[in-house]
Amino acid sequence: MAFPKAFYKWRPHPWHGLDVGVNPPEV
Repeated sequence: MAFPKAFYKWRPHPWHGLDVGVNPPEV
């Protein structure tokens, strides 16, 4: 993964790399 640990703290989802950061699919 190319994301900081702070990223997983609030979004520990298995679909890392899709629509993360700007407007991620809150499912």
